[in-house]
Amino acid sequence: MDLDLTQEIAQRLGSSPKAVGPLLEEVVQRILQTTAQGKTARLPGTGIFQDHGAGLVFEPDPGLAEIVNAPFSGLDTITLTQPAQVSETGRALRGRRTRRSMPHASRRRMRKHSQEHVLPGIGMIVIVGIIAAGAWFMLADRTADPARPDIAISASEESVPGDFSSPGDTLPLESETSPVLVPPVPNDTLAARPAPLRGDEDIDRTLGGYTIIVFSETNEEDARNAAQSWREQGFRVIILPDMQDDTPRYRVGVGQFDLLEEAARIRDALAGSELPQDAWVLRI
Repeated sequence: MDLDLTQEIAQRLGSSPKAVGPLLEEVVQRILQTTAQGKTARLPGTGIFQDHGAGLVFEPDPGLAEIVNAPFSGLDTITLTQPAQVSETGRALRGRRTRRSMPHASRRRMRKHSQEHVLPGIGMIVIVGIIAAGAWFMLADRTADPARPDIAISASEESVPGDFSSPGDTLPLESETSPVLVPPVPNDTLAARPAPLRGDEDIDRTLGGYTIIVFSETNEEDARNAAQSWREQGFRVIILPDMQDDTPRYRVGVGQFDLLEEAARIRDALAGSELPQDAWVLRI
């Protein structure tokens, strides 16, 4: 996969190209495997992929389509009317026309050059959104022991090997939430939110957002001790329990941020000094 695209997606996810690259390849391969079996691969909040025989077809989610079309929302509608009746003089002039006029070569080059810049730009928005969404689902619940990605299958299809969900299943944890559209937080809630990284209050999970994971183990007592240690250093703390391969795992996070970019910026600034070098960002 193109290194520049991988690096851009890694920055948006608050990760590194080395970690994101294989995951993006895995997302693409799982989409291809699913559609090759005649099934529909679905990325919640992004769209669906289907193979109609002539190639892979992507149908965007209404929310994603709205975001891509937003730059063109202010354009006026142009209505084409039926040409008026041609006069006798017009028909005579048209009859004397021996050949169609061709646009100047420089005009054709300018038109082609403009199309080459506009169309790939729009396509890149869709591609980045699709691939970033798939990688987000994989990174959102990943620890030092990587888990496979979660891609939902449409209700009319059977489940396939891997972590693809069957019609009756629900996706685990934050995979149910769209990575693109986040509901706005009321102003009164924002006003009451404490400082993001340090403070006396522990993190309120009901407020959502992102946190920086500094500890991840299968022993709950070890997690509680680690949380207390970070709490004594002045950090706001949360313990996020989870199940992986029927094994409980407890993650300790510090800080609560509204935006992924904000959490990643703090992580990068403090990693290796006040925070562990391998600290990573997780959605609460």
